[in-house]
Amino acid sequence: MKKTNRIVLSMALAITSLVSVARAGLLVQTDPDVISKTAFVGESQRFAFPRTDFDKTNGVPETYQWFELDPVFGFATPIPDATNRVYEIASVQTTDAAYRFVRVSDGTTTEFSTLIGLTVKQEGVLIVNVWSPDSEYVTLVHQGDPFELTVKLTDFGKSENDANNLTFQWYRVDGFGNQTAIPGATGRKYSVASAQTSDVSFYTVSVSDGTTTEQPPELYDVEVEVP
Repeated sequence: MKKTNRIVLSMALAITSLVSVARAGLLVQTDPDVISKTAFVGESQRFAFPRTDFDKTNGVPETYQWFELDPVFGFATPIPDATNRVYEIASVQTTDAAYRFVRVSDGTTTEFSTLIGLTVKQEGVLIVNVWSPDSEYVTLVHQGDPFELTVKLTDFGKSENDANNLTFQWYRVDGFGNQTAIPGATGRKYSVASAQTSDVSFYTVSVSDGTTTEQPPELYDVEVEVP
């Protein structure tokens, strides 16, 4: 089972490097390929890229379209009415944690910007990372080998864990997004001693401090290689 968000994310990263060889660039691209921004709930947040000197002086009107990557499957979808050089969120919410990029065209040259990852923080929020799974997005394990999934917590979540004993529940997620609780999987880490093909699935976890309950915005993807 392949997780499409990693594939689409790789494609989006590759797209950001496509610039017409016939014309000078329109946007000042950045390094690294992903820009990380952080905002607190309720704050405003602006997204924009500087124009190149060529773009400022060529006098050709441009069109813009901002896109957002789906937090689960990674599909790039146009953001409604986000057709200006600057895209602004007036009041950031936890659901705004995602990757975004802009497409700009002057009729001859079309470019895609670097990705911008927005992390959203809120007092009481336990998980704020856009990508929650550790390391790779796919956990690849050989049949019979152990594997372990763990959830990343914010500093607030870690302190809550020490003081109030956070509760956890791990779920298997099918291709339609339906979640089935895994009996006994109620710790911060979900461990399997001997991976089998039946363990191939998407996974997620809920975390609660008794008042706030959250799930990571990304799914864990487990694949098992059979000898």
